[in-house]
Amino acid sequence: METINKKEFSFIVASELPDIRDEISHIRSKENVAGVMQAVVNYMRDMVRDKQLDKVLRCMNLVGWMYGRGDGAIRETIANVFVRSFNGLRNQCTNWDWERIREHMPANLYSVFTVQNRVLNERM
Repeated sequence: METINKKEFSFIVASELPDIRDEISHIRSKENVAGVMQAVVNYMRDMVRDKQLDKVLRCMNLVGWMYGRGDGAIRETIANVFVRSFNGLRNQCTNWDWERIREHMPANLYSVFTVQNRVLNERM
């Protein structure tokens, strides 16, 4: 199994999420992995607002797959940008929508999410 690096990461996102391909292409030229990940987060928020949960779940599965195959920098960016956005995403969802997202969330992302929330709750 090959490891995904930052150059491959941007190409994968652009090819798998055609709705944001143009935006990713612009960001990709700067090799800005965090920017690409933020574009995915923004796209997911739009899809939640538009009640297109199938596209939200597609993003989750894509990013979960990349997290499992990403190098350390990719995994860190996914944890710090994508997974940290889940609480805000949850606030935009109905309870039913959030439960559906959570039930279909890849296990590796859900694990990171629960650890982040545990640490956050311990600080309060």
